[in-house]
Amino acid sequence: MKRTIFISVILIFAASATAQWQPTSGPDGKFVRSFICDSNFVYAATGGGALVSSDFGNTWAYSNIGLESCDTKSLTLAGGYVYISGDNGVFRSSDHGNNWERAGNELQGIYVKTLTVRNDTIFAGTYLHGIFRSDDFGNSWTPINNGISAAYIYYLESDTNNIYAATYLQGLYRSTDMGNNWTLCNSGIAVTSIMSVHAFGGKIFASTLSSTNYVSDDAGTTWSTLSTSLSSIKGFAHSGSNLYAALYGSGVYLSSDTGTTWSAINSGLSETDLWAIGAIDSAVFAGAGSGHILVREQNASAWAMGYNNPFKACVGALATSESNLIASTHGSGLHYTSDFGNTWTKDNTIGTVEIRSLSAGNGWVLAGTDMLGLYRSSNNGTSFSTGNNGLGSSWIQCIAWCGTKAYAGSGEAGLYVSANNGSSWSQVSSIPANKGMNAIASDGNSILTATMDSLLYFSNNSGTSWAELSNWAKADKINSLAFCYNLIFAGTQNNGLYFSNDSGASWSHVSSSVPDSANILSLLSYFNLVFAGDSDGNLYLSENSGNTWSHSGSIVNGKSIFALQISEGSLYAGIDANGVWSCPLSSLITSIDNCSTEKIRIFPNPAKYFIEIGVAGADNSTYQIIDMQGRIVKQGKLDNGFALVDISSLAKGIYSIVCRNSKTIFRGNLIRE
Repeated sequence: MKRTIFISVILIFAASATAQWQPTSGPDGKFVRSFICDSNFVYAATGGGALVSSDFGNTWAYSNIGLESCDTKSLTLAGGYVYISGDNGVFRSSDHGNNWERAGNELQGIYVKTLTVRNDTIFAGTYLHGIFRSDDFGNSWTPINNGISAAYIYYLESDTNNIYAATYLQGLYRSTDMGNNWTLCNSGIAVTSIMSVHAFGGKIFASTLSSTNYVSDDAGTTWSTLSTSLSSIKGFAHSGSNLYAALYGSGVYLSSDTGTTWSAINSGLSETDLWAIGAIDSAVFAGAGSGHILVREQNASAWAMGYNNPFKACVGALATSESNLIASTHGSGLHYTSDFGNTWTKDNTIGTVEIRSLSAGNGWVLAGTDMLGLYRSSNNGTSFSTGNNGLGSSWIQCIAWCGTKAYAGSGEAGLYVSANNGSSWSQVSSIPANKGMNAIASDGNSILTATMDSLLYFSNNSGTSWAELSNWAKADKINSLAFCYNLIFAGTQNNGLYFSNDSGASWSHVSSSVPDSANILSLLSYFNLVFAGDSDGNLYLSENSGNTWSHSGSIVNGKSIFALQISEGSLYAGIDANGVWSCPLSSLITSIDNCSTEKIRIFPNPAKYFIEIGVAGADNSTYQIIDMQGRIVKQGKLDNGFALVDISSLAKGIYSIVCRNSKTIFRGNLIRE
């Protein structure tokens, strides 16, 4: 009888071994953030990658081959290349955007907000890492931060002699020697957060977060307020003698006298929440928060829609809370679904669209942002409020729960812990306060975190004490971490997947199927299942707690898998510029670990109505059936090592069955059809 049961289970799974990945309906991508023009080619940096037009903006198409992250921010031209920046460094193309390659390795994994060029030298402004310069068209980059300590470089601009650096919260800087030295040039500017800077007609224009705008006619030495009040200027552009300004909420304004007077040119402009503007001799382009591009021919009197095809967001993290699946995106906000991804709802309570981390636990959902710290939700991610009391950083890179404690890893100021669901935080003193944290994981008792510079810190007592794991000496950054029973996994940047079976004292490459050079971006452990996703769209799976691995195919070929989450019997994946995809677990798993040391029996399996649970020689044992959120959905006692359990009320999916007595714990998995 036992042999018959085993064979039936294997046959059922063999019949459904082909993965059936399908896209959900979202979340939708948003925002056009920058334009650059090169002859008849026009490029737009968007939340879904690079939009390219080869015919002066008449037609557009996405061109993202080679981009490792499509949450793009800024564009520039130099040395026969077009450059595009985003939250994973700088990429360049020599064939008008048909193919992209990484421009140097120094900026990999760094959020590059802005680019500019002067004399064929490229300058890159970042979040948390200052300003970099490339003198060889992006082959290599050197930090140039003498005199500037701002955490957020928001906008770079150049004129004939100078480079200007607009910052968030720390004013405007200028360099007169190609970035070797920087000095503040705020005389006359009463605002510390500068949104954009533009050089035109012998003047420098600056817009601010407070909607006050400034102009300088002495290269930034002194400033005066712009004579016309224009609120929320996101950017400037010029063509010939015309200067244009894109306003969030108010459309486009034009000045034909180098900024002395302005007038609205909004006839036919169907969207006014503008984020970017570009201009060529024949047309002006406006980029909207919706991701659409609007075009106004120079000889026309009205705007027309240039591009309005929908695109999907770059989903960076996933979490489940009750019946909600929550997706945070890089550059397109936070969204949730309660109907398996058929419809998505965008959150409007978080004050930024840049969500860097997400985790659910203890009845709360925590979301970390890039500039506004942490937000918390007590209603399954449907609304949020700030939770920054005690945090010393505005960038929250990673979050994990360890029992009832929440841990938040900052981008530049160490690790923080909260014992009250994020209401208040305190610094973890054992970890240096100047470290940027990049990944964190916990199994409920032990917790492991990795810094930006590849140091590992481990606690085996819920964070009461910590130790640095000195035997980790890999050159590449750790992107992701996961626990699975007595194993720990570390996914690295371009160095594959590692495991440790001794609490991190020693590490080895996983021995099969996962390439040693893979860029492992995401890890997920659920009971004996472990999943790993890489930057090329490959999914890897272990069905035996990480002891052996198999390549489970590609979800979206060439598109990074940023996040993985299990919910309601399906595996969900957050994909670069492709939203969330889902696949039934039953089509991924090729076998089932039906017994522990061959002493637990679950029959039939899969099942719909009743199952028999049997544990040989396990008198006085109890059983628990646990769902994918860790909730006990059925429990009871074994009578002489046997129980008949009604499972008809359970939702379809995979469950863990745990049987225990005073001496032994037995584990098995159940599939409810």
